[in-house]
Amino acid sequence: MDTGTIISIVSIAVVIFSVLAITVIIHIARKDFFHKHIEKLKAEGKLETCLEKPENGTITVAEEGMRVSIPRKKEEEVKEIKWDEIDEIIAYKKDLFAVDLICWQFCRLADEYVVEINEEMVGYKVLLKTLENKFGIKEEDWFRKVAIPPFAPNVTSVWKKRCQNEHKCFPM
Repeated sequence: MDTGTIISIVSIAVVIFSVLAITVIIHIARKDFFHKHIEKLKAEGKLETCLEKPENGTITVAEEGMRVSIPRKKEEEVKEIKWDEIDEIIAYKKDLFAVDLICWQFCRLADEYVVEINEEMVGYKVLLKTLENKFGIKEEDWFRKVAIPPFAPNVTSVWKKRCQNEHKCFPM
């Protein structure tokens, strides 16, 4: 190989590398820009990312607790739990093949009673706000633990009562 051929090959390699590097930089910059833009729209309430549909069930939040209604073929399934009866709150994901579904369980340990909800139920966003107000559960404290990595259950105890004896329990 002569010197001219080597210089041509090196020049082509440098151009290809430069184009790839610029493409990666542009991709990262766009991703960061779009992420910031989407977060801004969400914060302003201009972007609705609502998955909530009545056919998936309804969460009704009240001062004393919550009620979950799930439509079934024959009749509606209804579960209720009072806030002060909850011993543990667990968040996790179900793998639905192409996407994940964020789910929660509200557990009353004395009789092993569980109320399960998911992010596609009407009232989910209201419930999240209520959980922050009543239990101090903030999305930034649990979301990444549950959401990442994808397609794994990532079972996370989000809140739990701690009991020193059977008659005196308080939140952790």
